[in-house]
Amino acid sequence: MKGKFLFFMAMASFWPISANELTGGDHSVIVAPAPERMESAALERSLTKLQRRRYSRDNQGILVESLDGSKVLAESNADVTFNPASVMKLATSFAALAHFGPDYRFQTSVYGDSELDTKKKSLLGSLYVGSDGNPVFGIKEAAALSRSLVRRGLRRVEGDLVVIGPLSLDDRYRGLKSADQLRRALTRSGIAIKGKTLLQAGDSLSLDSKVLYLKHTSDRLRDILWRQNAHSINEIAERLGDLLGGSVVVQ
Repeated sequence: MKGKFLFFMAMASFWPISANELTGGDHSVIVAPAPERMESAALERSLTKLQRRRYSRDNQGILVESLDGSKVLAESNADVTFNPASVMKLATSFAALAHFGPDYRFQTSVYGDSELDTKKKSLLGSLYVGSDGNPVFGIKEAAALSRSLVRRGLRRVEGDLVVIGPLSLDDRYRGLKSADQLRRALTRSGIAIKGKTLLQAGDSLSLDSKVLYLKHTSDRLRDILWRQNAHSINEIAERLGDLLGGSVVVQ
C-alpha cells in the first residue's frame, strides 16, 4: 500500500499545470500574460541617427509601454541599469505640479514704505522686493523690472533695498548675491539707493502695510516645465527642487 501511495505522489508531481491554474490551498495565483510587443520604426531611426553620431546603442535605453502594461510600444535595453540623468527632471516636474498646480504663476512684487514723491522722484523709506521663488526670474527680468520702476517715476531710494523670500537670479546667484545683482540692475537703470541691501525670509516681514508699486507675474507652471523638459534646462529644475525642499521632498 505504501508503494502505491509513493507512485501516485510521484506521478502527481509531473502532472502538467497551466500558468493560470496554479493553486495554493484555497487561493489561485493568476499570472499576468506577457505584454504584446510592437515594432517601432521611429525608435530604430533614432538609434540609427545616434549610431551615426558615434553613440553606442549599448549605452542607450528606452521603454515606452501602455499604462496597463499590456503593450510595449518601444524598447531597447529596457532591463539594463543606466544613470537616469535628465530624466530626473520628470520627478521634479511631478512634485512641482502636485505642490503648486499646473496653472500656478510665480509673483515678484515691489513695495515701498510710502507713495513716491513724484516731484523729487524719490522714495522716503525703503524699497521691498518680495519673491515666492520664480525659477525663471533672472538678470533679464530684473532689468525689465527696474526699467518699469523708472517709468513709474522712481529715481532715488532714501532707505534700504530689502529682498524678501527665495529670490534667485539665474543659477549663479543665490541669496544675498541675488539681492546684490538686483541692486546692480536698479542702479544701471538709474535708481540710486542710499541704504543697505538686506535679505529676509519670506515669513519674517509683512508687506500688508506697504504700498504696492508693481508686480511681475511668471508664465504658468505648466509652460515653465515644458521649457525645462523640452530644452533640458538644469537651472530651472535645480531652483524648483530647492523651492520644494530639496531631493528628499522630490523623492
